[in-house]
Amino acid sequence: ERYSDLDLYLMSLISKNEVEPIKLIVSDYDTKDIQSGTTISGTIKTISIQQIIDAEGERECVLQ
Repeated sequence: ERYSDLDLYLMSLISKNEVEPIKLIVSDYDTKDIQSGTTISGTIKTISIQQIIDAEGERECVLQ
């Protein structure tokens, strides 16, 4: 896919109900100094679109 569900939601192309949960890898490593191709360990955390909306606010639809 070219765009993620979150991208499509932020572009007002899909509703929040169509956004699948987002999986993040959470690590204790300081990732700013890690080189490309380096393997690190972490745990998967799943974030819902509602958690993003609760933290950042509802997006404003630019389409009318």
